[in-house]
Amino acid sequence: MEKISVIIPVFNVEKYLNECIHSVLNQTYKNLEIILVDDGSLDNSGKMCDDFAKQDSRIVVIHKTNGGLSSARNVGIEISTGAYLSFVDSDDYLDLNYFETLYNSLKQAKADVSICGICQKHDSGEPDYNFDVGDNILTSTETLFMLKPGNTMPFVVAMCKLYKKELFNGITYPVGKINEDQFVAHKIYLKCNKVATTSACKYFYRIRSGSIMTSSSVAKHFDDLDAIFERIELYKSLELNPELLCVTEELLFERFGYYYKKFIQSKKVSKNDIEKIKFYGEKCYAFFEECKQLKQFTKKEIKQRKKLYHISHLDKIILTKFKFLTAGNGKLKKFLLKIYHKIKRR
Repeated sequence: MEKISVIIPVFNVEKYLNECIHSVLNQTYKNLEIILVDDGSLDNSGKMCDDFAKQDSRIVVIHKTNGGLSSARNVGIEISTGAYLSFVDSDDYLDLNYFETLYNSLKQAKADVSICGICQKHDSGEPDYNFDVGDNILTSTETLFMLKPGNTMPFVVAMCKLYKKELFNGITYPVGKINEDQFVAHKIYLKCNKVATTSACKYFYRIRSGSIMTSSSVAKHFDDLDAIFERIELYKSLELNPELLCVTEELLFERFGYYYKKFIQSKKVSKNDIEKIKFYGEKCYAFFEECKQLKQFTKKEIKQRKKLYHISHLDKIILTKFKFLTAGNGKLKKFLLKIYHKIKRR
């Protein structure tokens, strides 16, 4: 058995850490280096990591000042000694033959990365949802085409995968960014010859209040769009299949629409937030105009993009937002407009 380095960033997850670590310790694949990176936890998580290390010699614990998920992953990659890497979020857990399944899939296909399905678990009690990636052996380009709108989460996130360690030579996760996986996934796939997928859902991904993706401000989620634009520039520089640009435009349209909706529904808004919406709307539309030279869009698709991206001035956004927030409350509307005009004058 070749050694797999399992990198688990830890931050304030004392409620979930036992389940996560036990699911790794009890794997059928035993040759693991388990790297727990305590990212400045304020609860009992750091002590729990030390206690686990006393129980199993495969565990390595790093305590560091808080630097975020990317920083913790990068530290884990740097000290890892395995031939393969895998990432696990500390509030998630694994099927007991998770690593055996991914390792066998990778070796049988002579692949550089193997990917399994994800079972999404909701703390709120909502039904589970499975992301099935199918049983396939994909080329680098075929995998890049999977970075598209729809239920393709397993292709984007760092988890649910086994990687050859050398793929990360020269690649790190961007510190200080939300949606850090969007900045990295395509770079990894560009270095692959083959990617193996297995339909089995072996990774259990927990959706909980207080996690990064449910607690961050809407404005910070525009990091996602920055990552996609960075991907676009890389595709152009490498002169890759033009159809990849069109697929990425579809992703951009979906993500901007999603974040615009979140923005409209958020309870807090600043002048900077409004300017960001305008900036990204204009940038998305400009790229759409480029893609019109590569693809024949339907009249419906063109209309949808013009409607979403053509946000010509601040008042249109503010009034749309106030309509949502006030819901017929005239006094509240006047109050919010008064605040808006104060912000505008700054």
